[in-house]
Amino acid sequence: MNDYQIKNANIVSKNEDGEYKGLVKIKVSLDNGDAVTFFQPPDKVESFPKVKSNIDYYIKNAKYMTAGLKSKNYFTSTESKDKSDIIEYGRDQSILRQVAFKGAVEIVCKGIPKPNEDEVKEIEYLTDAFHRILNQKNKQL
Repeated sequence: MNDYQIKNANIVSKNEDGEYKGLVKIKVSLDNGDAVTFFQPPDKVESFPKVKSNIDYYIKNAKYMTAGLKSKNYFTSTESKDKSDIIEYGRDQSILRQVAFKGAVEIVCKGIPKPNEDEVKEIEYLTDAFHRILNQKNKQL
């Protein structure tokens, strides 16, 4: 399972609120009472959902109420094929996920010329497990 809880709401209002580290800050009020900030690359601002759009999102940082959009174009947890497990991995999370996957492949495939279906499922399971462990270690730093 992932660390994020996917929420669903309609956009009531949105305003661009300057930039932070080259990303456009978009402040959004939602009909469920949340007021969150999304960070988008300048070339993606036009495609950001409009007012009255229904979105699936998750809170990245509760202290600052920063959020990410759930999208079918992002990675899915391999522990469940449920669409609600789709989450966005930023650059840091993507790197951690790649490291976890590489470790899982090396463990499962050590000495195996071609892994079978059960071994591939074990790679998926170990990738998720290693990713959680790396996230915990990363949060402690």
